[in-house]
Amino acid sequence: MCRIVIDCDPGIDDSLALMLALASPELDIAGITTVSGNVPVDMGTENAAKVLAWMGRTEIPIYKGEAVPLKREYIDAMDTHGRDGMGESFYPAVSYPKQDKDAVQFLEELLEKEKVTFYIGFDATADSLTAGHFL
Repeated sequence: MCRIVIDCDPGIDDSLALMLALASPELDIAGITTVSGNVPVDMGTENAAKVLAWMGRTEIPIYKGEAVPLKREYIDAMDTHGRDGMGESFYPAVSYPKQDKDAVQFLEELLEKEKVTFYIGFDATADSLTAGHFL
C-alpha cells in the first residue's frame, strides 16, 4: 500500500480523480490539500468534502492551501467547470471537520514524521501551493 497526499483543485476532473483514488485499495490517503485552480480554493475544498462524503471516506482530512498563485494572477476555469465547479450539478453542501492548520502546515508536520508520496495535480495553478513552498 502506498501512503499519499493528494493536492488538487476539485473541479470536475479532480473530483473524478479523487473518486478513483479513494476507491483504490492500493492507496492510503493521509490527507487532501486544496488550492485555487479550476475553482476558488473555498469551493474546491467544499467539493473535496462532497466527494469524501459520497465515497464514505470522511475520515480523510482536507487542508486548505493558497487562494491565489504566488507569481501570477489567478484565473479560474468556472466557464468550463460550472458555477459550482462540478458541472452545475449543485449537489447539496456537506458538513466536514475544518482543520486548525493550513495545507502547508499539514505537509510540514506530516513530512517530518513519515515518508509519503506526494501527488501534485500540476495544472494551471500548481505554483500556488506546492511548487511555491516545497519544490
